[in-house]
Amino acid sequence: MSKLAYLAAAAAVCAALVPAARALARYFCLYDMPDSRKVHDRPTPLLGGAAIGVTFCALLALRAAIARQPFDSPLLLGVPLIMAVGLADDVARLNVVQKLIGQAAVAFAVVCAGAGVALTGQPYLDFAISAFWIITLVNVINFADNMNGLSAGIVAVLSGAFYFLSGSVAALLAAGVCLGYLPYNFRRRAWIFMGDMGSMALGLVLAVLTMRYVHRASDQTLAAAAALVLLGYPLADAALVVVSRVAHGRPFYVGGVDHVSHRLVRLGMGQRPAVVLLWAVNGLYGAAAVALAKLGQRALIPVVAGLGALTLVALVALLRVPVYRPAEVVAQAEPETTGK
Repeated sequence: MSKLAYLAAAAAVCAALVPAARALARYFCLYDMPDSRKVHDRPTPLLGGAAIGVTFCALLALRAAIARQPFDSPLLLGVPLIMAVGLADDVARLNVVQKLIGQAAVAFAVVCAGAGVALTGQPYLDFAISAFWIITLVNVINFADNMNGLSAGIVAVLSGAFYFLSGSVAALLAAGVCLGYLPYNFRRRAWIFMGDMGSMALGLVLAVLTMRYVHRASDQTLAAAAALVLLGYPLADAALVVVSRVAHGRPFYVGGVDHVSHRLVRLGMGQRPAVVLLWAVNGLYGAAAVALAKLGQRALIPVVAGLGALTLVALVALLRVPVYRPAEVVAQAEPETTGK
């Protein structure tokens, strides 16, 4: 079975499972309800993340069985566990402490299962760095799930770019499940949302794959730089909303319409054009990461410094876009949710 066949299979299987996931969500009354912190205007079924996670894990296990290779324990353990945490949040609206405890427990299990990086030569410090990276990416991709089609498109683009960096079949599977899910979500009115269980699962996949790439690289500094460049947009978007919320006296973990995507809409773009533009932006970050990995150390400073400067200028400009109402008061602190 060719590698690209896994991409097609993941897209097809996920697309076939999404209607079943939606039916389950409607049967159990699992809806994402509209409110002032979100852009959708009607209750929308959740559980799209179930189709994403089940397809990814099933095909990853199938690939190992066909190739008679060891199962990918970190991903096959971590994805279902983080999906459980995400589902609990979708159903019961965990507070920020409960959510972080769940994420930390999953990160601990995943690193113990073999995911992680050895950057410092100090096992405990490397363990802590690995767990922190997992928690960071889980939340960063969860933050990016704020407009129809955005997070799935971003992960599809970044996973595709990561395939060119590493040749990872798991990256193709991640891209495939996102492509299979997108037709149901990238609509004026989404048919289904992935929920936290989907966005957290995709974040964990990216975290494990990038750590594995860095750990196996002969030049870990270059590999780490390429991974950070690859993830430049979601990291920058998360930094933007944290800085903006803190500057306006708002809890940084409370969801809101203050991401890059929302600011582009405030500047006059439609939601769908804004999402497509941000897919393209992530494609540029992905291309820069691949170019950096191919060109080697001589491109490290120009690529990182140049892209970093452009990103910083863009973030400073976007911070000036008004997104909060002057009299707005946050009555209750709730964790970031799947705002569409």
